[in-house]
Amino acid sequence: MALPKFLSTAFSLAAAVLASAQGNYNAQLLRDAYSNLRAESSTVRITLSGSDSRGTGTRFRSELTYNDTASSQQSEVLEFAGSLATPDANLPLVRRIVGDATSMWGYNFGRNAYTATRYGSYNGAQPTSYRDEFFHAFTAAGLGQTTPAARLMSDIYHGDPMYTPLMPGFAQLVALDSPLVPDRPPVWGPTKHNPVVGYQDPVLSGAGYLPVDATPTSQGTHYFAVYEPNIERSVVFQVTQKTLTDPWVLRDVYSAQNFANGVVEWHVHFDTSPTIAQGTFTFVPPKGARALSTRGG
Repeated sequence: MALPKFLSTAFSLAAAVLASAQGNYNAQLLRDAYSNLRAESSTVRITLSGSDSRGTGTRFRSELTYNDTASSQQSEVLEFAGSLATPDANLPLVRRIVGDATSMWGYNFGRNAYTATRYGSYNGAQPTSYRDEFFHAFTAAGLGQTTPAARLMSDIYHGDPMYTPLMPGFAQLVALDSPLVPDRPPVWGPTKHNPVVGYQDPVLSGAGYLPVDATPTSQGTHYFAVYEPNIERSVVFQVTQKTLTDPWVLRDVYSAQNFANGVVEWHVHFDTSPTIAQGTFTFVPPKGARALSTRGG
């Protein structure tokens, strides 16, 4: 027997309110994981690796290193790209973007050309808008394949850490079988939970996410997902804790999107104890390089 219309509407509204409340709760947990990542270190390396199977296909990797202090906002992006057949370790370096605490440099290896935008002071104290000016210059550098990593960096480090959707139009976060929310049944795409491989990604065949409860001697892993199965897009945030008494920290983000002619997928990893090579955050235009534009003196 069909429910009376007013009861059906009431149940629908109640479900929507519950889903919204749960989504807000998950978003707060993710913001906490962002904050805990930021608190671990003033320096982070964010590595993005992925592929685009459309057309002739591309494999790409970006290594974004960021130094976050009040007096020295520094960054370096190394962008590698090549054919799908090229192993990740052999991808050629195609672009370098360097924030040296004063200027944001963008260098294109193929064109032997660079741009420069000033965001800090050469002498004396930095302006009160220093952090904002850095992120404006960083975004204006035209990040291309590095954009997802840069978006995450901005959400975590620009102001107060905050979760903003990486998939436009879909902000609802779903917890995948979390020990943090045991009273909420997990939901994930068209498939059900498999206790061996976890939750099957609705886009990537064979990719699964298996939550693990933390113990005093082993690390726990937890996943938040946002997805739209009809057009087959997904973003999955992975947070971990070392033991039951440690905070949850963002460690990895996975994304995939199906197109009519292929799949674009990428994985971002956060490392808060990176090795900083000599010359990082320093740029000197190579001999013969052309200055395409300079702003700010």
